[in-house]
Amino acid sequence: MAELVPVEPFDIVVFGATGDLALRKLIPALFHRWCDGQITEDSRIIAAARDTLSDEDFRTLAATHIMTGDACAERQDNWTRFTQLIHYSALDVSRDGDDWLDLKAALDPDEDKIRLYYLA
Repeated sequence: MAELVPVEPFDIVVFGATGDLALRKLIPALFHRWCDGQITEDSRIIAAARDTLSDEDFRTLAATHIMTGDACAERQDNWTRFTQLIHYSALDVSRDGDDWLDLKAALDPDEDKIRLYYLA
């Protein structure tokens, strides 16, 4: 089995987070990396999309793609803890305005923290 190397804390912004790619592939992949200990609790996942959702609404939406199959019960505790990393930001990238300020506020103020931007 390959050795899993933990990564430094980071913020990842997933643009298009309510889309099929993000919900079926990216969020589940991040969840599995977190379960394996590669993602620290100091990291944050900022899901950004046009839809007006709360953090909890997005977490519920994402759970429909994670909590399936026989392993559902054993994943629930991990999922509940993992979702504390997830924050949602309603953002239409084609417009200027306060949405961008809200996204900036969601990021860690430490400018030395690793930031990733993923366009799903």
